[in-house]
Amino acid sequence: MNDFSEINKNIQILNQTLSKQNSFKRAFLLSLLQGIGTAIGATLVAGGVIALFYRFVLSVDSIPLIQKLVPPSYIEGIVKSTK
Repeated sequence: MNDFSEINKNIQILNQTLSKQNSFKRAFLLSLLQGIGTAIGATLVAGGVIALFYRFVLSVDSIPLIQKLVPPSYIEGIVKSTK
């Protein structure tokens, strides 16, 4: 008899845990946090890409092949407009 009461107690605990995990409120809050985390992560990645691109534009003056394709005055105008 003791085994059945222990099994019943474990089933009740499992049922409570599952009902908490499947609740709408919990799912909504987890989705909200995931969305905020995604937005923050995307912002950091975009900022890093923009910073790398900006450094690339600043160092273009020292690359002869790009100087032949794009006039240095055009690159200087882009750099000056971002400051």
